[in-house]
Amino acid sequence: MKGRLIGALWILGALVLFYFAFDGSEFSTLFIFCLLMCAAEIMSIAEWQPYRLRPDACKPNYIWNAEICIVCFAAICCMMLTREQILFIVIVSALSDVGAFTFGKLLGRHKAKFSASISPNKTIEGYIGGIICTAIIIPFMPLLGIEFSPQSISYLAIGGAVAEIGDLIGSATKRQLGIKDSGDGLRHFPVFRIIEYPLRGHGGYLDRLDSVSLGILFFSLLNVPQS
Repeated sequence: MKGRLIGALWILGALVLFYFAFDGSEFSTLFIFCLLMCAAEIMSIAEWQPYRLRPDACKPNYIWNAEICIVCFAAICCMMLTREQILFIVIVSALSDVGAFTFGKLLGRHKAKFSASISPNKTIEGYIGGIICTAIIIPFMPLLGIEFSPQSISYLAIGGAVAEIGDLIGSATKRQLGIKDSGDGLRHFPVFRIIEYPLRGHGGYLDRLDSVSLGILFFSLLNVPQS
């Protein structure tokens, strides 16, 4: 529990720091790079046989292919979002992740049967807690330059659920690939091992951004102009 919380809060703190340290284009470029690292982790695990835990780990391959599409389309969508919107999605996803994990560990009594085959430890209480905890961001939105727009309000209503679906897709991807830590995917590339180092012990980029990537897609859909 401690490692999971530290990992989520560490990446959130780092992104908030970069948010205030860089302008919009630099922040977006950094985040796009992180999303592309997610795709690199998946493809690396899928293509490098020695690093699979099971010989048939990547069959069938539709789930990890879908995850690659999600993170790549999310990277494209980041080009059309402001840094305030990206940070908003990141915080909502992080609060949902931390809330679901904390409520599940402390109050979880009823296993979520619909996700048992993917993540058997998930509980109904955890899912509810994750959705509720996203409301914590509301009083801090003006401080971060985030507007109370119809899109942001709508996303607050569904963002927790979207983040949890994204987390389930990420878990299904790792289960299909036969891994527990997506950071293992790039360990055979010395350069990428350096890039992965800050996340070591707390999962790789996919572990940290699986819920965020799906959130970016949904938020972008909310911003599509109505004809």
